[in-house]
Amino acid sequence: MFISLNRELLSGGMNLQRKLTGEEARIMNYRNGIRAAMLLESKTNERAFFEALNEFYASPKVPLLTPNASVSLYIKFSRNKAVMECMLYLAKSLKGMACIEEVGFWEKCISNLVLTTNATFKQQKQKLNLFAVIGKRLFKQFDFAKCELVFRFVLNHTEEAIRFSLMRSGIPEAAAGYKFPKKVETKPLWDFFDLIDRHEAKIDVYEHAVLSLLSQRKESFVLLNDFKDFCVWLLTFVPVDKLVYFDLNDYRKLFFIYELNPKIIEKVDFASFHDATGMKGSNPRVGQRVYARGLIREIFMEYKISFYFCSHFCFNTLSELEMVWLKELIRGKNLVQCAELPFRMTKAQAHMFNFLPYPDMVERLTDSVSEGMVKETLSQVIKERRLVNLLVRQMRNLNRSDFWINTSIALVRNGLKSTDRDLLEIFDYIDYQVFGLNRSIDFKKKKLENLRREVDLWHREIRAINRTGYSMTQRLPDARIKQFSMVHNEEHYVIRQLHTNAELVEEGKSLKHCVGTYARNCMQFGSFIFSLRKVSKDPETEEPLEQRLITIEVNRGRIIQQKGSYNRHCQAWESKLIQQWRDENGLAA
Repeated sequence: MFISLNRELLSGGMNLQRKLTGEEARIMNYRNGIRAAMLLESKTNERAFFEALNEFYASPKVPLLTPNASVSLYIKFSRNKAVMECMLYLAKSLKGMACIEEVGFWEKCISNLVLTTNATFKQQKQKLNLFAVIGKRLFKQFDFAKCELVFRFVLNHTEEAIRFSLMRSGIPEAAAGYKFPKKVETKPLWDFFDLIDRHEAKIDVYEHAVLSLLSQRKESFVLLNDFKDFCVWLLTFVPVDKLVYFDLNDYRKLFFIYELNPKIIEKVDFASFHDATGMKGSNPRVGQRVYARGLIREIFMEYKISFYFCSHFCFNTLSELEMVWLKELIRGKNLVQCAELPFRMTKAQAHMFNFLPYPDMVERLTDSVSEGMVKETLSQVIKERRLVNLLVRQMRNLNRSDFWINTSIALVRNGLKSTDRDLLEIFDYIDYQVFGLNRSIDFKKKKLENLRREVDLWHREIRAINRTGYSMTQRLPDARIKQFSMVHNEEHYVIRQLHTNAELVEEGKSLKHCVGTYARNCMQFGSFIFSLRKVSKDPETEEPLEQRLITIEVNRGRIIQQKGSYNRHCQAWESKLIQQWRDENGLAA
């Protein structure tokens, strides 16, 4: 009836004098109400919109929209007429589905069809197809009104909708890279749906799978033939309702473990684990932290793999070499058999490292696995943890950990303490003498006072170097950290890297410390030197002036030292500026 009356009005062929039936009058009032509301918004697209409505309502089983939904659609149509093409396409694609007979379904479609002014129907077609094929699967099993994330994530798929969907499901946004690729592989999703069908999963598990598995690139692990077998394996141990606590990274980690040793998970006492991680009332984000990381923790702990590996594996911070060691451990190899360990580890040391007590929760560690090995080995002899931390922090090259462990133990036995303020200078001197000049020194017999005298003499030589400089400029490796600017008490400051040995010498001259000799540390042992400076203008020439304040050394992603003139410690406000720069660049203290 609407189509018929609308067509008469559009063609100008309606006899306004004829008496309308009760139903015709109702439809006419409905149309007039929509039209009045539309004209308050815009008068330019009235005729085109009513013509498009006729075509839409010609689709079988499509109901009349509510006045509010009609006006919302008109507003979107006025911005971009392709929205009506999308509605027609959905009506045809979902033909035969009960959902298209419900007004509520189309209201959700209208609210989630977000097109920019220049968007075309062709550009929207991929997500419309995805929405239709997923809808045909899920809207038969579940009420479409419960499938909010399918509408938001697939049909809407704007940045805002993607962010909402990820937050709602507890999936870290940074792990997403979400935007559908040109070709979306749906087979892993259908395989996964088939599997969880057998476990009578709820809608949130299906929606979580859509978010986690749908927008994968062609190289993704979910496209491998083993992925389906992996899912069967996982659901042998993990209840289907717990899958909402896994994001794509968790699936990737567990798939990594599965490929290396599928029997490793059998050691976990799942009854106790599920009792400990009941998480009643938990939101997905909290549940993901507790359950997914907790499961990996249980696997590693039961298989006697150190919590250092567990933490860095969970937070994706293992180095390439540490990842090789972890693969060997998961396969069942002893740690002492792994290649290129930082030092020659005995079976007793390896046993101690792997059997260290696990913390209750998986937390991010600032120490790498290699540093952990060195620290825990030193801790067997040196009981003061603060001193152990200070000693390991001074080690420039962990590949020489055999030397540094033995030397550190000898120095401590000879009287070195955590309160000694020259610890850094002593390590610099030893590093230069042993590895720079290839001197052989027996530190078990070396008296600490004699060593300190040599360190003092070396620093005098450095000051001479600072006066004369180097004869050849040497370019140092780039840390790829941009110059950082900040304001404190209305004064401007910068932190920037020193890129040549000549700059190191100038820094050392100005601040009267030994950074001028650090070129070798930068070239060979991964150190990067930065300078905190106050920036001002010459009052006469207005040329920029820089006043050096603090020199900062970074190695292995952490700040090794930060010293001012004559090796003074930072003032509180200087430390605050450096902390701001450190946090901005993801460095450890």
